[in-house]
Amino acid sequence: MLLSLGYGCGLRAGEVVRLKVKHIDSAQKIIRIEQSKGRKDRNVMLSAGTIDLLRQWWKVRPSRCDAGMPVAERWLFPGTKLGKPMTTRQLNRLFHEATDSPVLVVDPGMHTGTIWRADTDAGARWAVTGSQDKTVRVWSLTDGELLQTIRLPAGPGYVGQAFAVAIDPHGDLIAAGGWTRWTDDDRQQQIYLFDRASGALVSWIEGLPSLTNHLAFSPDGERLAASLGSVRGLRVYSRTQHWAESGRDTGYGGQSYWAAFAPDGRLATTALDGRVRLYASDSEGDLKPTVVIAAPSGRQPYSIAFNHDGTRLAVGYANSTAVDLLDGYTLAQLPGPDRHGIDEGDLSTVAWSRDGQSLFAAGAYGPIGSRPVIAWSDRGTGVRREMAAGHDTANSLVPLPDNNLLVASADPWLARLRGDGSASWMRAGSKADFRDQYDKLRVSIDGIRIDFGFEQFGKARHASIFQRARSRSIRPPTAA
Repeated sequence: MLLSLGYGCGLRAGEVVRLKVKHIDSAQKIIRIEQSKGRKDRNVMLSAGTIDLLRQWWKVRPSRCDAGMPVAERWLFPGTKLGKPMTTRQLNRLFHEATDSPVLVVDPGMHTGTIWRADTDAGARWAVTGSQDKTVRVWSLTDGELLQTIRLPAGPGYVGQAFAVAIDPHGDLIAAGGWTRWTDDDRQQQIYLFDRASGALVSWIEGLPSLTNHLAFSPDGERLAASLGSVRGLRVYSRTQHWAESGRDTGYGGQSYWAAFAPDGRLATTALDGRVRLYASDSEGDLKPTVVIAAPSGRQPYSIAFNHDGTRLAVGYANSTAVDLLDGYTLAQLPGPDRHGIDEGDLSTVAWSRDGQSLFAAGAYGPIGSRPVIAWSDRGTGVRREMAAGHDTANSLVPLPDNNLLVASADPWLARLRGDGSASWMRAGSKADFRDQYDKLRVSIDGIRIDFGFEQFGKARHASIFQRARSRSIRPPTAA
């Protein structure tokens, strides 16, 4: 019943628990929401099926706490205290308990939500992706075949969404983090560790004070760095200590979205406090950066990447198309890439080719429906070219041998691009995307036939509610 009102009627948790009998108008099939967001009242449509569920609920609803109250003033979902409604915390607990039951999931063989992160092993055999759809997927880098789907322990709302994923250099262990645990009753996050071959959960790291935005294994696979949300900073975990915490830096003034290791084990991070930080390879305990600078091009440095020998760093920004090049040891600014004419959107994600000769950047730059990858030769200062990628924001760029590049976009979209920009293989989302269908969605005057598109800005299809086959083109309704 609670789920039907929350999801079926589009009510917020606080609106569901404050419903009284007087708010339900079964004759007009509406719910009256009083003093909602912005202290405004509104009406919500009520389906016949939900009305039937409400009537069944009323028959079994506990009444010991409000038996003396007028029926119209009784709470639909009474709490444990006399005359009080259920609290949102109690509602959240019920949702959490409900997740222990099996849930039917239709799997189209591709992510059904935003791909936030991607990573590959050092041998370029496997790719892993983490998504808003609460799964981590393992792919063959040779042909793009889906090898494994790992479903994270999921709960109500955001619980289970994978914002960060990494695979160790040997290709044996996958780390996944994000909004993995946090609820009002359990205020902590955790990182899961999975066996790549079987998908089995082998361990987990508990007690994180905020969600994980990014994960990175050191080149030897012995350390795992986690960039945290809020102002919780950086955590580093050690394989030799059974993934116990080996170091932390809590002196961050904003969210950290990226961490990158150099070949010699040095660690660099970005944060939305406008700082770029560099740590020594042997840092442990209370981590202190050896160098800290204000990011040269703004307050929102987002991603960071070392080149092949650790002598250069590239920094991308969340709010601009700036791409900075820094000295890998001193963080001194170096001459940057040519960005003439690249003004709109952002190039938030950066990466170097494996030989360090090409610099890549992508993000929300480009016209709507096309988010290309920008590539510069000569260690980021040479000729610029564009490579076609997904329709939505590019969230991960991972270098591969032979100047190839793995690109993961929010669409969801995943592809291995060759050095010339052509796709070795590509995997696109299978779900319908009804965004921006303003000029596509039409209904015939008699209400029998409709036009709609399956893709954003997509070509309209024609369908009849009485026929399985698509019908001929229809005329849109006209105003009386």
